[in-house]
Amino acid sequence: MVEMAISIPYYLLPGESRQEYESLATAYEREFAPATEHESFLVNLLIESRWKIQRFERLLAEAANQVFVAGEVKALSPDAALVDALGQPNSVYEKLQRYVSQFERAYQRAWNQLIQARRERARAACDEFNSRLDAIMNDPLPPLENEPVQNEPNRAPDVPRPVRRLADPEALPEPVILDSAWYEPGSHSR
Repeated sequence: MVEMAISIPYYLLPGESRQEYESLATAYEREFAPATEHESFLVNLLIESRWKIQRFERLLAEAANQVFVAGEVKALSPDAALVDALGQPNSVYEKLQRYVSQFERAYQRAWNQLIQARRERARAACDEFNSRLDAIMNDPLPPLENEPVQNEPNRAPDVPRPVRRLADPEALPEPVILDSAWYEPGSHSR
């Protein structure tokens, strides 16, 4: 894992918490554990985009609240007043929403690039493993030391081997009949 320096943005606005930003950055670093400098860069992009999205969603809520504070509610319902104010050309809400959309797209691009970088790294690791495995499997075996190489087939021993016999042939178990077929315990291997 690459040591990732949490980038504290110089653009924290008054009222924004440095601790909250550091907490967000630490959580992303733990979750994604970047392994390369490029992945570290992409994780930083995710953090910054997420922070900006949260900031502008807060500003969107404040813009909606400003409609009611400005006394524009009049006889309209609160929802109708909000829709009326937001429907004005070049409204602050419209501009803020464009920024939120821009940061969401930046977040998605960084996410896709991070996933792609990890896939490529995993693919490279698999290729390296397969090439090492092929090298091991295709290398000839080294000759055995201190043992003669035998080029002829094994011969039968000159002395016959003794045959092992049971001490008491009467001690054999009785055959058991299963499904009309003879079965002798111990006569079939599994």
